[in-house]
Amino acid sequence: MHANLTEKFEKLVQRYLATIEKKLKKRLFIAKDLEFVAGEITREADHMENMLSSPKMAEELTRDFLSQYKSGTSIENIVANLRNRYGTNEELLSKISDSDKPLQVIWSEEDEQGNVTRLASDEKRLMKFLVQFMTVQQLKQRLPDLLLAEQAPVQNENTYPVQWTASRDNKTEFVQLIYALHEAGYLNNGTGEITKIVESLADTLSVSLSKNWQSNLSASIHKSNSDYQPPIFGKIATAYGMYAERLITAKKNNK
Repeated sequence: MHANLTEKFEKLVQRYLATIEKKLKKRLFIAKDLEFVAGEITREADHMENMLSSPKMAEELTRDFLSQYKSGTSIENIVANLRNRYGTNEELLSKISDSDKPLQVIWSEEDEQGNVTRLASDEKRLMKFLVQFMTVQQLKQRLPDLLLAEQAPVQNENTYPVQWTASRDNKTEFVQLIYALHEAGYLNNGTGEITKIVESLADTLSVSLSKNWQSNLSASIHKSNSDYQPPIFGKIATAYGMYAERLITAKKNNK
């Protein structure tokens, strides 16, 4: 076994938890009905907990584990204790040691005692199971905060007011810019529902999009030649060049 099993255990739980949370945040971000998806995630976590801790013997083992873990017992000692209590049935182990039947981590009522005994007698499998179980436990504890964070509007006391001041008769330019940034991976790494991103940024920058802004964008693309570049990109490139030139000129004049 690892010299510092407790440290390894905590790192594995946090790693798996971070991976799961990342996937859940993505599901919530693209959700059209946030409350519906939040309910699905909650039910999935409950279902996974039930599958890991039932039937009766598995429930007893997981309850025993939680009691020791919450009391501050090291993972090294917990694993040793669980092996002694649940994995040392020599008579049962002798009957199942030559069995080709795979170990069931998701329990079934059939051969319940055999599965638990085989699991508890194998340190590596027991460790993996405990990491899975603790990950689900911590995920359930963090779900309310995770869901609340996705539902609550982002507030920043240091936010400086910014407003889109380009021609208000041409909202398509704004949409073209956001689509380009998203496609280039500069917004959410190019993931997420682009229509929601456009509408969110439009709200932030006080851009009043028309109801048919998506069809306007589509029309601007299909009516253009293949080498057409929206004027906004040329304007931005020219403006940045002028800004850089001003700085260079100012520096030369100050010498």
